[in-house]
Amino acid sequence: LLITHFLPVVFLTTIVVSSSNNKASAASDKDTAIIIDSTDSTEHNNVDSSISDSVINPLSDTDLNIVYENLLNSDENKDLYFEPLVCNTDVNKEICQNFSEQNYDLSQKVVIPCGTCILMDDSSEETLHFEKGLDVQGKLLFPSSSNLKKVVTPFVFVQGIFIVEYSSEKLEFQLVGTEDNTFISHPDQIFSGCSSTYNGCSVAKKAFVVAGGTLSMHGIHPSCPYTWTKLQSTVDAGPASIDPSFLSESSAESRSSVGTSLCVDDKVVVNESFDGDLGNKWDGTGASHQRVFDGDNGYYTSIAPRVFLTNMHCLVPNVHYLLRFQYRYRSSSSEQEFEIPWVKITRKKIQGGTDWMNAQPVYSRLGGKVATETWHEYQTVIYFTEDTVDPAVTENLGIYIDPVYQAVETIDLDNFTLERPSDAYADALYVTRSCDELLVNGDARLSDRYVYPFYSTGVSGTLRLITDADDGPSTDVTKYFRSSSRTSTNASILSQEIPIQCLVRAAIYELKAYVRVVSEEEKKVSFTLNLGTNIHFGVATCPPSSNNWVLCVAKVQLTEQHELAANTATFSQLYTRVLDDDVSTVDIAKVELKYQGGRTLQLVLQQEEELGISHCWTPGSEILITSHTIRHEDSQVAKILSVTEDDGKNIITLEDPIHEPISLEQDARTGVEVALLSRNLKFTIDENDDVDNPLHGGHFIIMFTAAPVLQEIVGVEIDGFGQQGRLGRYPIHFHMCGNVTGSVVSKNTIRNTKQRGIVVHGTNKLYVSENIFHNTRGHVVVLEDGGERWNIFERNLGAVGHAVEKLISRQDTDHSPSTFWITNPQNTWKGNVAAGAGLSGFWFELRGVVRGLSASMYPDMVPTRLDLLKFIDNVSHSSAQGIQTYPSSGFIPNSPAVFENHKSYRNRNSGVFFHAGGRMSIQGGYISDNKIGVNINMDHSTVISNTTVIGYSMTYKKVVDSMGEKASRYPVTALCDEGKNDGLVGIRIDSYHDGSLFGATGSRLENVNFSGFGSGSCEGSSSLDVDKHDTRYFDTRNKMQNVQFMDDSNKIDLCKGEM
Repeated sequence: LLITHFLPVVFLTTIVVSSSNNKASAASDKDTAIIIDSTDSTEHNNVDSSISDSVINPLSDTDLNIVYENLLNSDENKDLYFEPLVCNTDVNKEICQNFSEQNYDLSQKVVIPCGTCILMDDSSEETLHFEKGLDVQGKLLFPSSSNLKKVVTPFVFVQGIFIVEYSSEKLEFQLVGTEDNTFISHPDQIFSGCSSTYNGCSVAKKAFVVAGGTLSMHGIHPSCPYTWTKLQSTVDAGPASIDPSFLSESSAESRSSVGTSLCVDDKVVVNESFDGDLGNKWDGTGASHQRVFDGDNGYYTSIAPRVFLTNMHCLVPNVHYLLRFQYRYRSSSSEQEFEIPWVKITRKKIQGGTDWMNAQPVYSRLGGKVATETWHEYQTVIYFTEDTVDPAVTENLGIYIDPVYQAVETIDLDNFTLERPSDAYADALYVTRSCDELLVNGDARLSDRYVYPFYSTGVSGTLRLITDADDGPSTDVTKYFRSSSRTSTNASILSQEIPIQCLVRAAIYELKAYVRVVSEEEKKVSFTLNLGTNIHFGVATCPPSSNNWVLCVAKVQLTEQHELAANTATFSQLYTRVLDDDVSTVDIAKVELKYQGGRTLQLVLQQEEELGISHCWTPGSEILITSHTIRHEDSQVAKILSVTEDDGKNIITLEDPIHEPISLEQDARTGVEVALLSRNLKFTIDENDDVDNPLHGGHFIIMFTAAPVLQEIVGVEIDGFGQQGRLGRYPIHFHMCGNVTGSVVSKNTIRNTKQRGIVVHGTNKLYVSENIFHNTRGHVVVLEDGGERWNIFERNLGAVGHAVEKLISRQDTDHSPSTFWITNPQNTWKGNVAAGAGLSGFWFELRGVVRGLSASMYPDMVPTRLDLLKFIDNVSHSSAQGIQTYPSSGFIPNSPAVFENHKSYRNRNSGVFFHAGGRMSIQGGYISDNKIGVNINMDHSTVISNTTVIGYSMTYKKVVDSMGEKASRYPVTALCDEGKNDGLVGIRIDSYHDGSLFGATGSRLENVNFSGFGSGSCEGSSSLDVDKHDTRYFDTRNKMQNVQFMDDSNKIDLCKGEM
């Protein structure tokens, strides 16, 4: 299991402020009681602390618990909630005054007086900086017509009415500061807990506080009903493009000549078979150099044969020249092998003197050893510098072949050719070349003599072309590349430079090649891509070969890291070697590396009624595409370039291509979600103003404010909020508000959080819908104490959740974050998506008692025994666990907890993990591509009905295959652990069943279909198995009815349940 320890459950006592006043009782119309404490987060971390949440006053040593106890016993306090200020009774009847006409001193705290309406008018200021904060006691209206772009302030207090109308223009509130703020309520406020009498309440830094006031904030067009939808299909961008100017310049260079009529053929410099007249072009070092005939065939022999380039004036500087010759070593030495010869140049200079120098190789010099008395072939590519071929500097040039070792007495030379590549090469390399096919001449069609533009590297031996072969991989393959005389396992036997411009993220390339290792032992050939000298990534490891041809096929998907590396590298190349072998001859035929797709540029969105794409999803906006793998890191953020509607389809064109996600067209049940991230109303922080506390952002709290005071937080983008490790400091926090019927938190984006997302604390009947959470820390949508009920969470989407670095207290579990953290089941979850949590999509972490500030309000409530109100049409994917009920106190409701129509797929561990509870029911579920589909672990009386369970779906297998070897490397994307025989499990029924417990029965499966656990799945997979958790118990009352296996899936594995 992912979690192998039980989390300590510590229930802390709290001081409860209570009164005979009806408004203070749990049964009152406010639906809660007030608990206020002054303990800071450090004290909270102490397990012996009696505090679970607080309103903190660091400026005073007064114990607020005692203050409130005294308050309740006095006649001063008439209410335990902030109430609307009486002085605002007629504020909506007031004519609003222009802010620009009020002469506010922005260097001091700006107060909007109670009973006054202020309009943020169309002034000349685009940015307002409230240096000491903004306190809205009356009414403040930001109309849609305002040209204000930004408000900078250390805090905003709302005791009156705060309205931001929707505008097509952007408005940003930036919260700044490093010092904690103190909120002092208006003198007329009935609830006096934060009054000046008690020195106010500390509300921390970068605070947006609602205390008795009302919000109406709208940052999205009112006609936009949805913030996310499903991806219907995609349109591929095609491969990247090679810079046309690069191609044209390279093509011109390859075809260039010296422009003189003296060059009859300026491409062929030397073409000598030694069968005819040699003239005076050839000589050599040593006493003997001559042509020798072997029958009718001649060859040239010398200690170091040399040819003079008599047509030196025809040489073109800085272009490729192909050099090819056959050679044979002769030696009377006892040594039988010598190193491959060096190609060198002699230059006689006009001003006198001779230079002896190495030829300039385009690729690294060949290495390795060859046998004497045997003919070998040598191929290389060289070039001449401008200085070398300058007739004003050079009188003549010669190329000679240097054996290096003195023990070599002579070299026999034959079929010596020095020439430029043909125009066919130029066309393939520079005219018709594209990123569709990364390799040129992989089928050796461009020449019968040259391996060019392939080459070997280092001491990898010799590379040559075999032609007219009758032993190829098939009858139609008569040419292949052969590498021999190898002496290194690390040098590349077959390389080719690849255009760096082609190596862009998301591109999928497929390598195909036939390979043969001439060896009695089976050997594997490996292909990699190298970016520069230090970055290498695998493309394929071929099946083993022993004197037989094998087909090597594999795909590789390029990532952003590859693209970044390509941007800084000076070259890229294919690299081929034989694993653990440095001697065997290797043959390679028909090698290709072709583009297969993967770069999505257009998204076709699922048709939703009144999606409003034309005015809601606008160019320049950011969108989120959720992960299509088992890892949430594979979610993607993109920018919209354009939006169109074509034939009833909503089509989004992106600024840059992304990795192709899974669409409904590919899989009607698991297409990814696409969410709109950008909003016109945005709350941010200055990341640079509190460098000592990088985990502290802003926070947004509605505290002690119950219905009928309403809050509308709609279409707001909150970026960088939350203060990690600090209690009560979250991006959106409803704090002890009781009944908030009518309040709405909807269509907001909460991203890049420091701590949590939306926290519902001591608050009931809140409607939370259509919110997008991205890149969060800790639990995301939180029910804090376990007493929160009758809230509705509908169509919220969370993706990319991370653990916190600093916990609020030791009893919190934000280091194992969930998207939906559930402490009370008497709420509604409908149509929500957990698309990538650090641990669990939906975590029912129920406790035996209500904790924290709410504990004394519900002394008899046992959350683990409460019935689940409604859980329907939810989705969990790309997490470790889809749903889990944990820890060991268990979730055992009085009536079956029904998870209706739940989809849980592509999770790294379990799709559903029921632990140490009972009476769970999955009805109409879809479970796919999880390590374990449903893990029933010490859980009793579970019913799974009308459910589809798939092990390895064809859709996800295709995704994994497209990633190549990368899928099995960290971070792992593949479901299979190669070689471990650790397969997938559809449903795991635990053997720990004690029938004497609370009338427990065995698990029951009805109308369940299994597939994907046979061929094509992971080794060792089975649709059903029994886990050996405790061998003392094995409940034979498990029942199965109408269970079907739709393919060749392995049916059941009982081995793990053996004694």
